[in-house]
Amino acid sequence: MPTGHDRPGIAIGAMPRRETRHGIVLITTLVGLILLSGMVVTLQVRTLASVKVLARLESLHVDAMAETAIRARLAARLDSTRPPPLNGTVTQDVFAGRTYGVRLTDVEGLVDLYLAPPEVLGLLPFPAEQVVQMREVALASLTAGERFLTVDQTLVRFGFDRASRLTLAPLVTQSARTGQINPAMAPESIQAKSRLLDAQDVASGLTAEVAVWRILQP
Repeated sequence: MPTGHDRPGIAIGAMPRRETRHGIVLITTLVGLILLSGMVVTLQVRTLASVKVLARLESLHVDAMAETAIRARLAARLDSTRPPPLNGTVTQDVFAGRTYGVRLTDVEGLVDLYLAPPEVLGLLPFPAEQVVQMREVALASLTAGERFLTVDQTLVRFGFDRASRLTLAPLVTQSARTGQINPAMAPESIQAKSRLLDAQDVASGLTAEVAVWRILQP
């Protein structure tokens, strides 16, 4: 007949092993949940980033369509009895509920970065001697008669920083017929000074610089 000392032997030794397995299962489940949560968060972040990229692309697409439409309207108005101003006066136009600034300037009223003599370069808000030197250095890499692709690219190669390029953009061109300037077509900021120059031109009406930009509403 078993005594009181014989009963507890096996039962006491079996209990810790059951608790250890249960603890391992809980830890494994917890790790799995953490990994799953991390995947969900990563997926949400990526989805949000994708939405922002798509929204940005859509906005750029609307702006591109707006510029095309506004340029077409300007072309139609140039042949009308009430053409738009050609001296750089800023007007506004609306496309798809967005407001855009529009600037149309006859190139003969602008300072040609390639052809303008020092006295015409002096109309710009930078020392004429400095611009002449910058031009000589930049054009040394080009063959005679060759030009950079855009006005902005030309200004970059001249060495102007972004702030300076924004200041110069309404005043310069690389498409004028000569290096002289037509004061009647010149932007208001340089018109008075341009009337004092000997290097004046009366040509106009052949080519115009067009700038279109979105005006963000507050």
